[in-house]
Amino acid sequence: RAMKSREILGITDPQTLAHVLTAGVQSSLNDPRLFISYEPSTLEAPQPAPTLTNLTREELLAQLQKSIHHEVLEGNVGYLRVDDLPSQEVLSELGGFLVTHMWRQLMNTSSLVLDLRDCAGGHISGIPYFISYLHPGNTVMHVDTIYDRPSNTTTEIWTLPKVLGERYSADKDVVVLTSGRTGGVAEDIAYILKQMRRGIVVGERTEGGALDLQKLRIGQSNFFLTLPVSKCLGPLGGKCATWEGSGGGSLRGVKTEKPLQKKLAFLSLSPAIPGG
Repeated sequence: RAMKSREILGITDPQTLAHVLTAGVQSSLNDPRLFISYEPSTLEAPQPAPTLTNLTREELLAQLQKSIHHEVLEGNVGYLRVDDLPSQEVLSELGGFLVTHMWRQLMNTSSLVLDLRDCAGGHISGIPYFISYLHPGNTVMHVDTIYDRPSNTTTEIWTLPKVLGERYSADKDVVVLTSGRTGGVAEDIAYILKQMRRGIVVGERTEGGALDLQKLRIGQSNFFLTLPVSKCLGPLGGKCATWEGSGGGSLRGVKTEKPLQKKLAFLSLSPAIPGG
């Protein structure tokens, strides 16, 4: 329709054209994760940023301490803020540090607030490490299946049979904070904890992002298309389309024994939460 109207052919500014094309593909395909950019200075297709595994141990620790924060709030409530989920390799290398300097301080708290409000991404391989500390017992559980389109493969994600240190007690409540900035892997974690009935999800509707995005050059031009290349298949409760492309809700659909009491308890706690 745009081509037939010929109005789009009159756009001379490439940045404006990129915005118009983005609006077109997003509305036509009903997928807000698709966007087109104009990058004239890019000679080759953009390469992914260097992974944390390319850094020294000291640099890894510095990055880790920037992306993961913890403290014990008033009322003996644990607070764990994750802004970026590390990869399996990083967690394997620095797992002992996390357990000693962060996790052990949260183990004796009466409940835990997991803050994912500023977590816009991370590594899929880190999901089982993260979920396993909140999964009670040493029995493994199939929590997700990831389909990767470029390789046409699926990868099952299971909780770990053993973890360094201790798991967080199943008798203690976990509240997961989300916002419109929560995206990708963080959305999957919130979704898994919700489906496991292990966490009460509170906050804004999430971004509705993708687990993995790829940027592709359009022909020989300076225009690039960014699109999702993987998705979760959600073995715990149907397709993850409940959050991919549309975002995940907060308390809606969360089944707990005493949801009202727990929500009231959280509301009384919220003033003490950093940025709450």
